[in-house]
Amino acid sequence: KQNNETDDDTSPLSLIASDATKELIDAMKLSESKKTYLALVRGEGILYGEDLKEKGWFLVDRPIKDERGELNSARTWFKFIAGQDNQQGTIDRPRASIVLARPETGRWHQIRRHLNGLSHPILGDSTHGNSKTNQEYRKRYSLPPERTCLHLARLQLKTSNPEYSSQSTNIDIECSNDSSKVGIIDVTCPLENDMWNMLQNHLPDLWARAVPELEALGIFIEPQVDATQESAGEVKSSATLPLRLPFRVAI
Repeated sequence: KQNNETDDDTSPLSLIASDATKELIDAMKLSESKKTYLALVRGEGILYGEDLKEKGWFLVDRPIKDERGELNSARTWFKFIAGQDNQQGTIDRPRASIVLARPETGRWHQIRRHLNGLSHPILGDSTHGNSKTNQEYRKRYSLPPERTCLHLARLQLKTSNPEYSSQSTNIDIECSNDSSKVGIIDVTCPLENDMWNMLQNHLPDLWARAVPELEALGIFIEPQVDATQESAGEVKSSATLPLRLPFRVAI
């Protein structure tokens, strides 16, 4: 089992492999691998008068201190998908944005810290977020305790073994000329029910604006199964889309 997640209070994606653990670990380390996270953050996507949604993918290259206080390089690509304001409090709705993040390095709490540095902390983040905002979301918008709204939405890996492949045709990982010698693992993971319910019940307009661009980027995170089907571990996939996972995939 190769589990890729940030912390216990975020949404992980697990790959279950019978004999391919080393393949997966090696693939994770390759620069060609892509991990795309979805975050719900405070703020409408405006920073110092600049609309971050108009920047497309942009890089935050900001060192992060480790537990010894030493600075380490940390690089994360961000794309602000959609945002909404509350017209300076005249509309009864939360200020929030949906953001995608692709870390190039793997520092502890890297995505959280970089987004906080952009004045758009992740909702529910008790370490690097805004406590007043978190309390408001828990009281008014059904944010569960101990939930940080960071979700690993898509995982794309290139392996040296073509047998380990999700058979997706919607791949944007650079491969060698002889694709028969390369295995491609491309999986997406639907949102957990708590994040999904919060979007549907309290941020429906934000979600509706985000869906077309998310799907254009291969991010399909709408839950596919109801509570009774979840326990059965059903997995549905399409030959023309990334393999979609309720929680895990067997390779």
